[in-house]
Amino acid sequence: MIIDEAGQVAPDVAGASMALTKRVLAIGDVHQIKPVATQSQTVDVGNLAHQGLLTTVEKYEALRESGRSVVDGSVMRIAQAASRYHYLEQAEPGMFLREHRRCLNEIIAYCNDLCYRGLLQPLRGRPAIDAELPPFGYVHVDGRAETPPSGSRINRLEAITIAEWLAEQRGRLEAAHGKPLEQIVGVVTPFKAQANLIERECLARDIKVGGGNAEMTVGTVHALQGAERPIVLFSAVYSRHDDGSFIDNDPSILNVAVSRAKDSFLVFGDMDVIGTAARGTPRHLLGRYLFSHESNELAFTASVARPDLLALCQTPRLINNAEAHDQCIQDVLERVRAEMAMVSPWISLGRLEEAGLLAALEKTAARGVDITIYTDHHFNTTSANQPDAQKTSLFERCCEALAERGMTVKVVNQVHSKLIMADSGFLCVGSYNWASAARVGKYKNMETSMLYSGDLKAEITLQRDALDARVRKRYPEQA
Repeated sequence: MIIDEAGQVAPDVAGASMALTKRVLAIGDVHQIKPVATQSQTVDVGNLAHQGLLTTVEKYEALRESGRSVVDGSVMRIAQAASRYHYLEQAEPGMFLREHRRCLNEIIAYCNDLCYRGLLQPLRGRPAIDAELPPFGYVHVDGRAETPPSGSRINRLEAITIAEWLAEQRGRLEAAHGKPLEQIVGVVTPFKAQANLIERECLARDIKVGGGNAEMTVGTVHALQGAERPIVLFSAVYSRHDDGSFIDNDPSILNVAVSRAKDSFLVFGDMDVIGTAARGTPRHLLGRYLFSHESNELAFTASVARPDLLALCQTPRLINNAEAHDQCIQDVLERVRAEMAMVSPWISLGRLEEAGLLAALEKTAARGVDITIYTDHHFNTTSANQPDAQKTSLFERCCEALAERGMTVKVVNQVHSKLIMADSGFLCVGSYNWASAARVGKYKNMETSMLYSGDLKAEITLQRDALDARVRKRYPEQA
């Protein structure tokens, strides 16, 4: 008997068939999706004891180690424990297939680091079909993770952003790949409710979803197990409002999701959460790959407001281009009464001065307003075009110059948000780097932000608490 995807097959499912065969060839990967358990450990122990197969609870641990438990065992683990052949000492028993030809070398390197201890041999060789997209890319989404009555998490702004990005990119992707969008892209997420939400948003934009050849696959990682797509989008769902650890509990979730992508793995989500995940976790490792190059960030902002904030605010306003953003912050600086915070991953004293914002910030601080600027340490101190020591020196001088002008600069670890927050009733969220964006020239981008005004005290407090928890250094030094 040959059992394919044996890592997904529970012992109780295959047990009867295995009892009727002389030899079994099990093919699979224990580092990919595990069987869905239908029994609890308590029931499993009780059943085994009732049938006289377990005399002490201590022996249950040995049974689990051999892969025979119906709670967390699999046919693949049973076969490995029984195999007398061990191809690679560093790998599990049995024949280990090392050669990998599906993904770009840069993509499978993540899986190699996560699960396979560097044993895989990347051998694809062929370049990506679409050179505009990086192997690892991300769209930062300042959404909100919510838990509806179903208990499965959702992030509505993420779902909308993914659908809008696909609709906008459809023509370019289809021209590059020579096939319909639905055959180019797959969308995965850890949560079924989020998959349903993304499906609805895609259907609303005439993107066909489902299981057919002419339909785009949208689902949890189970939907793409054993499949592949040139581009895989990953909806992470978690945000500062609800940063759980479900993704980190099982490395197979990201191992499967990433290894389905042949050319590009693109993450849509709150990058501040991924960037601050605990060291050694799958999300922390993913962050290292995502943030390794500035070009991995894809500039895109949904054209709609965050759904959960609409109930708290007056009608939000969409802001486009650098001029409108700079006018927005000038207006805020004139009207703010007590405190204002600017969040900008990159900061440049020269750019602030060119835009006339440096003088306006200094004037506002002089009238007693508490101005805090949050910026990222890594982004400001590393560069492909400039020695790190030189870049660090320029950054420190910039922070000191702002502190001398009456502002507080807080250097934090892993900030990707671009925010303006004033008093308790104003919040601007989008893609505009307030303290470093180019206002003229070839590096000037089309930037978009959503401006909210209303009772935003709880949201602003949450945002600032999350930032303050990651402060690395403060200018001026705190006594």
